[in-house]
Amino acid sequence: MARKRLTLKDLGYVGPPPIQGADIEVIERRSAEEAPGVLLPNVLRINGEEVAVPAGAAIRVHDMSDSELVTVTLTIFASSLSVRRDTADE
Repeated sequence: MARKRLTLKDLGYVGPPPIQGADIEVIERRSAEEAPGVLLPNVLRINGEEVAVPAGAAIRVHDMSDSELVTVTLTIFASSLSVRRDTADE
């Protein structure tokens, strides 16, 4: 018999939903005729939204293992930035 997978609700968790990671897509957008035989990414998407990246900026995918989440360091242009307190009352 298959074991039931426990959820946070099953364990009595009543707080805000847990934070989830972002979907990062590093894409090469070129025609087949332009493809040089190696991957040269020129598009970056975060959660499906294309974002602007400064020329020469590095995208670093940190070491991965079975016991740790994947982490990525990147530099992007911000269209706006908000640094504030967010309370449960808002």
